[in-house]
Amino acid sequence: MKKNLAVLASPLVALGGVAAYWLGNRWCGPFAAARRYGRSGNVDWRFAMPAGEWLWVLFAALVTLAAFGLLFLLRDRQTAAPQPRRLVWLLPVVAAALLAGAIRLFVLQSQPIVDDEAAYRFEARTLAAGRLTAPPPPNRKAFDYIFLGSYRGHWFSQYSYGHPAILAAAEHLGSMGLTGPLFTALIVLLIFLLARRLFDEDTARYAAFFAACSPLLLSTGATLLSQNTATALTLLGIYLALVAADSGRFVHVFLTSLVFGAALWIRQYEPGIMGLGPLAYLVATWWRRPNRLALIGAAALGAALTLGPLLLLQWKLWGHPFWTNYQAYWWGYLGVQVASPFSFGAAIETRHTPWLGLRFTLYNLVRLDWFLLGLPGGLALAIYGARLRRDSIARLAVLSGVVLNFAVLFFYFWPGLSDTGPLLHHTSGAVLIVFLAAGWRRLTARFRLPSWAWLCLPLLAATTFWPSQLGALYRAALAGGELPRLAREMELKNAVVFAAKLPWIGHERCSVYGLPLPEPDLSDEVLFLQTQGVPVDVDLAAKAFPGREIYFLRQIDGRVALLPLVDYTGEESLRQAARDRDLPD
Repeated sequence: MKKNLAVLASPLVALGGVAAYWLGNRWCGPFAAARRYGRSGNVDWRFAMPAGEWLWVLFAALVTLAAFGLLFLLRDRQTAAPQPRRLVWLLPVVAAALLAGAIRLFVLQSQPIVDDEAAYRFEARTLAAGRLTAPPPPNRKAFDYIFLGSYRGHWFSQYSYGHPAILAAAEHLGSMGLTGPLFTALIVLLIFLLARRLFDEDTARYAAFFAACSPLLLSTGATLLSQNTATALTLLGIYLALVAADSGRFVHVFLTSLVFGAALWIRQYEPGIMGLGPLAYLVATWWRRPNRLALIGAAALGAALTLGPLLLLQWKLWGHPFWTNYQAYWWGYLGVQVASPFSFGAAIETRHTPWLGLRFTLYNLVRLDWFLLGLPGGLALAIYGARLRRDSIARLAVLSGVVLNFAVLFFYFWPGLSDTGPLLHHTSGAVLIVFLAAGWRRLTARFRLPSWAWLCLPLLAATTFWPSQLGALYRAALAGGELPRLAREMELKNAVVFAAKLPWIGHERCSVYGLPLPEPDLSDEVLFLQTQGVPVDVDLAAKAFPGREIYFLRQIDGRVALLPLVDYTGEESLRQAARDRDLPD
């Protein structure tokens, strides 16, 4: 009787919990709108968490606790559950691709939400045209864009070539926007394989389903950011390292080395930090094997085939084998010495201190916690599921990368962006989902929760976290595409627009601060260039872009002014022409 009453009451309790969340948002918030972008209440999201965000954590935690209490009432005395078909893992893999693709198409509308995406696209289109770098622009200062530099006769972005090369291949197929969703699906598959390797089949299924509805993976998967490809290759490398440690076969060690080397073409940080523990675990198994010299040779061969060409390419472009595009941009182009960003002292836009390191660590822990599932408590489940014992060295090796990542980033001056989740912890989040799933399976077994209980977590996130998150992404995308949209609405053709390098400075509402980047061959219908003063701008346009109409753009107290040269009579004319066109709220 009590069981039947609990089943009948459960929908009402669930609806009541969600209603309490949104009523609390109205009375105490609006904390649900804390999933915004840019600056909120004069608080820079890059360096601090607004009070509304902390309120969200509190109310979401209360709703989550209420949901767990309800599940406890519904616990089932029958611990054995029917086994699903083995191919059930295909469902979350396909779902992840579809969901990330839907976010990109309908929420982001294929617009960048950070300047990094535009830089990746620029480099991808350069590679698609058959060049490593673009020809230098006609004027250095006018073409001084965020993350683009001109050095040693090369016009390039600050990012490594691995991810842009993948985007370039997709560009040839006319599907650059599909790379994020497809690699998100690959990440879900690799999480399934890794969970099955470390735990069991049931845990792997839970991990795949949780990954397929993770805001961290889906939000980032809707973008062109390199975290998607870097995480996929790093997870593949970790999985192969575990396989190689068990098998001791030449081919497995070779593939492990090859994959980690390929990952270094994309990003150097994630495979270096997250792969350290699994690689150390792999190497430790060699010394008791009779074929250890062959295994060392396999690792060396894989590294030579991937890292050798990378070092030769960097030596050819920049004159230093260990200079990446990042060093060429910051040291060569800008002349800014950021040789060791992992330290305390003066840094870009801030001064890093141990106190800031602790604060950033706390912010990223909190954000990673709820971005795993869209609910607080994900980290607690992961810790509960780790079950580290003497016979679980492989789990410890994999989990050590997460701990090492937080330890290293304590010394880093930049806490990372938060629109799509804590990006510096993207790979850590993917690994933690494996242990989170193990924690959930252990929890359901201990408290005899019904087999469908896991569905409560994504449903709860869908009615609380996701509406705010999708709204934040939509507004960020609108803001990021504001200047190109303005040019289209004013029907600019064969034009050059001069504006400040950071047109939204003082009124930042998203993470696209810079001007829209041009095509590598400058074939854009509308070129956005950095202003150097009206006389210099007019002279440059006449010499470099004869026949193009000249426009001037200013942002004045959140309003956008765009005037053709024939109507420009001074800054006052721009102020009078300023349109009541604030960035979207």
